[in-house]
Amino acid sequence: METSITQKIWHTYTNFIGKINYLLFLSLAFSLALPYHAMRFLWIAWLISWGLEFRFLSLKNIRIQKSLIPVLILGVYFLWQALSYFWATDQILANKTLNRQISFIIIPFIALFGVNKNYNTKQISLCFIIGVFLTTLWYLSVSLFMDNYPTIIRSKAYIPLKTDTFERTFIFFFCKIKHRFFFATAAILASVVLAYSFKNLKEKIGSLYTWIFSFVFFSSTIYTIFLSGSRASILTYLLIAFIFVCSYFIRKKRWFLLGFVFILTCCSFFIFYTYHPRMENITIEKIKNADVTENDREPRFAIWNTAIKHIDEYILTGKGVGNSISFLKEKLKENDYPKSFYNANFHSHNQYIEILMESGIIGLLLFLAIIFSFIKYSNQENKKLAFYLVLVFLINSLSDTIIRPLEGVILFSFVSLYLFFSNKEKEEI
Repeated sequence: METSITQKIWHTYTNFIGKINYLLFLSLAFSLALPYHAMRFLWIAWLISWGLEFRFLSLKNIRIQKSLIPVLILGVYFLWQALSYFWATDQILANKTLNRQISFIIIPFIALFGVNKNYNTKQISLCFIIGVFLTTLWYLSVSLFMDNYPTIIRSKAYIPLKTDTFERTFIFFFCKIKHRFFFATAAILASVVLAYSFKNLKEKIGSLYTWIFSFVFFSSTIYTIFLSGSRASILTYLLIAFIFVCSYFIRKKRWFLLGFVFILTCCSFFIFYTYHPRMENITIEKIKNADVTENDREPRFAIWNTAIKHIDEYILTGKGVGNSISFLKEKLKENDYPKSFYNANFHSHNQYIEILMESGIIGLLLFLAIIFSFIKYSNQENKKLAFYLVLVFLINSLSDTIIRPLEGVILFSFVSLYLFFSNKEKEEI
């Protein structure tokens, strides 16, 4: 009798905490384009709730699948970074970075022991899409209706604006949105997910409403990314759209439309390069000559040039996790850059260079192995989805450090789990 009561209590508890755990993951999916603090809170709460399910106490929960390989490599990547702590120049900085990236060692255990039966990737996809869509409308309303475009486009969203109380409050929350690069990255990822959820959405709300929603979503998202001023994200969106549409027309053998898309894409790149306000500093001369002045507003070329020039000092083992900024600062001083330039504590603005500086060639190879294994070990139905999601990270990693800040770690972790859950569902059907 006592055993029966204990079993009922345990069953009630696991059902309750399981539902809470899943609702937190749906909320997290919804929050990926929202302000950073909400995203961080939901991520931590979700990790805690998974632990409270105590799934790791039973070996019966373990499911060995090939889709597990990418997240296992993610764990190995973290361990190699943790090992670099011991030869890091500044171990305090190393410790801070490892704390931010602790999710990378937790995720393999979550994937290994699985999640509860409530998880449904169709619902997760929908929450992600709706969260991005509502944030996009929020972004647009601030940018357009409040005549705040010049402020946002030139990275000055924190300038106090003379508005009434309501508008001030509205803009205050807008300013809490993560760095435009991460907002735009989440928006592009959601666009890919929507493209692959199109058939499911048609079954739920009908063909007409799906087409209307998709048109509004893609139009507003493209416009918002353009307004955000994230150059890398604009280029990524154009390239992803070009590859996606081209692959469709090639499959259908519609060569005339393929040629039209190619011309349209070339024109879009030209218009973007010629007329976008944040492209004014990108010139061929600037790329060839990486020297900077006190008022330089595009430091990337100088940073990359400095990092590559000193590649022999870190290529084998790196300078230690979290130490790329201090290493760059030291080299910028040696190269006699303006004081205001190296005092800005610039990071590398390139994920590949940063990993190479911090973890050496082994760290970089592990990171690339994670990325490409998502495609390799996805089942046939998910390979294209994995390809496009991975492509977003691959391209955006060229001009910024996606997994350096916590919001980037969470976004990368979410996509990793999303692909794993999706593959797991397909394998169990």
